[in-house]
Amino acid sequence: MKKLSRLLSFLVFMSHSTLAVNIAYLSPCKEDAACTYWNEVQQLMEKAAKDLGVNLYTLYDSHDNNFREQADKVRYIKKLSVKPDFVILTPLPSQVSLNTLKELEALKIHSFIISGEIPPAEKMLYQKPQQKFKYWFGHMYGNNEAAGYLLAQRLASESSSMMALAGSNMHSESENRVDGLKDYVAETNIILNQIVPTDWTEQQGYYKTSKLLNRYKDINSIWTAGHRLAFGASKAVLEANLDKTIKIGTFNWTADTLAELKAKHIYVSIGGHSITGALAIVLLHDAYHRHDFITFNGTRQIPVELIAATVDNLDDTILRYKTWFTFNFKNISKVYNPSMSTHYINVLPPRAAN
Repeated sequence: MKKLSRLLSFLVFMSHSTLAVNIAYLSPCKEDAACTYWNEVQQLMEKAAKDLGVNLYTLYDSHDNNFREQADKVRYIKKLSVKPDFVILTPLPSQVSLNTLKELEALKIHSFIISGEIPPAEKMLYQKPQQKFKYWFGHMYGNNEAAGYLLAQRLASESSSMMALAGSNMHSESENRVDGLKDYVAETNIILNQIVPTDWTEQQGYYKTSKLLNRYKDINSIWTAGHRLAFGASKAVLEANLDKTIKIGTFNWTADTLAELKAKHIYVSIGGHSITGALAIVLLHDAYHRHDFITFNGTRQIPVELIAATVDNLDDTILRYKTWFTFNFKNISKVYNPSMSTHYINVLPPRAAN
């Protein structure tokens, strides 16, 4: 009932906005949940929408089962007499988001996927934007395989003995990051003792790190697929009170991650991909106003290269990234800057136009 009332509000919201582009965002979180990464994605999307005059409406989960709820949100959208121009979503496995694209295709609503990659086992089912699904408008995602490789590279030393905490086997982000890790290990002489799957939580990061530190006495670096795993691993290392330094590396540039880097509990974090939603808002706004990004970028699949942050380069990485929150997104819109030769796609804001 609560979600239905929000959608009725959405209907009223769009009915007063005939000139502005209307975008619905299918959030993978509950409205009051502490989804650190996704909250940041949404905040940046809202900033871009406000700067560009875009009507952005977020549909939240009501429970903890996002696999079911993405389909529920599309069913609610079906009931609207005035449909959004675009729907932004994140990719879910088990053909959940594939079915979402099918439903939006039938409604003739343009869709755009952000942040994550298509599950590797399902790529042939999706194909590329506007091949199988004509209303699948584009896909912008962090290049997780390259990021997994980069994290391993930054953790490695001549005598590296590494363990790895993967995420859930259900998520392509973990799978692709681990593939990058394996690629780096195959090219070097570092020892990768074990890769263990987790449920992404700090609790499992702590528990599994504690077990592996007892099993492998020579470990000097820990590769983790997500920041909460790194926090748990850091706690386990501190409690072990070892007479050596163990480097911990992870992903995401949340406020907690920044604090852990400053405290030197985490050595390196790869991030910046939470900007993909805001950059998608810019691309969709411009396309709506006849500046389609494929005309300037040549593709509808846009991988974003992530960046490594350490305590030694925070000014040039995370702290510069945080200036997106005060950045005017009109500065990277083709509508307001018609002389731009291509759209700006980068995890860091341009230095000159802030």
